[in-house]
Amino acid sequence: MDGFVASIVALIHGIVASVVSENCADVLISDFNLGDSQCVKLAISKALGYGVVLGATIVKVPQIVKLVRAKSAEGVSLNAHIIELTVYTVNFAKNYRMQLPLSTWGEILFLTIQLLILVALLFRYKSMSSYILPFFAAWAAMAYGLWIADMEHLSLAQGLCIPLSAVSRLTQIVEIFKNKSVGQLSGITCFLNFAGTAARVFTTIQEVDDKVALTSFLVTFVLNGIILAMFVVYPSVDKAKKEAKKAEKKNK
Repeated sequence: MDGFVASIVALIHGIVASVVSENCADVLISDFNLGDSQCVKLAISKALGYGVVLGATIVKVPQIVKLVRAKSAEGVSLNAHIIELTVYTVNFAKNYRMQLPLSTWGEILFLTIQLLILVALLFRYKSMSSYILPFFAAWAAMAYGLWIADMEHLSLAQGLCIPLSAVSRLTQIVEIFKNKSVGQLSGITCFLNFAGTAARVFTTIQEVDDKVALTSFLVTFVLNGIILAMFVVYPSVDKAKKEAKKAEKKNK
């Protein structure tokens, strides 16, 4: 039994050493010293980071499913998603080329793929299917340009992502406010976006000395919170229809 426990401890030690650091593995696992705040914070940051990456594989799926089922993009801003896709494409290029820890940015790849699908669906359900191929061609050209750009220009592009990210969320907020409804916007996706950016604020503070990235996450976190709060203030399309039917029955 002791040999079994020792092997489990050794396995956990190896995982922590590879994900966090050898020193923190010794402190947290071998010595079981949870009083080392630096190692505890780093371990939490790494766990959150990889949790965000894992969660990102499905974060936009509820929104995709909702659009396909409803065959409608009512209340979902196309412009907001195009801008969001642009921001993620720039950030992917910058983080990958700087070889930053995967736990601090890995979700961007999955989010970019899902956003490409979402944008295509939004074009389709907004009766703009003819724009799909030209848009993808323009996006591919932009991605290639970011891949070959020098780091100075790439850093400048990332800096521009802060106002772009804000515009993306503000565009969706205006859409909801204008319609007095969240439409076909997915509450699950919006909650996951909010939780993901909250985690990213923490991991960026702990692991990356990048004020531009931190500012971007902070702005996005606040605006994602506003969008999430609007689900309480304004009903979805389905809920609004149900309430209208109930009111109609009462009047009869």
